[in-house]
Amino acid sequence: MKINEVINPLNKYLAIVRVKNSQVKTTVEAESSSQAMLLLGKLYGEKNVMSVTYIKLDEQVKLEPIPSDIKNERIISNLTNKITNYANRLRPTQRDVNIALKRYKSKQKRVNLELEKQQHLNMLRGK
Repeated sequence: MKINEVINPLNKYLAIVRVKNSQVKTTVEAESSSQAMLLLGKLYGEKNVMSVTYIKLDEQVKLEPIPSDIKNERIISNLTNKITNYANRLRPTQRDVNIALKRYKSKQKRVNLELEKQQHLNMLRGK
């Protein structure tokens, strides 16, 4: 082991790489950002390395989900809720339809009787 390796440890880099059409954050240790790019290029493919940034040793890396991942999760949960609500909604049975039809017919009979009474009274008044 060389003294340079002990005195100057490797730098940490935060990288964003593309894996199966989604962006992923990862860390890599290298002497320089160009070496980090070369390492990541070999691991993930040169075209899949989006960015590499230096991390200071006193900083803590906070890996947060990428907004596109959060958006996809929200879309999936929204669609799942819609499908569940549609499957659980009440549907009228044939019995419900028959009851509604009977109510409609009885109301229609009442209206017709009222109309006939009014017409009969109007005819009597008119004479």
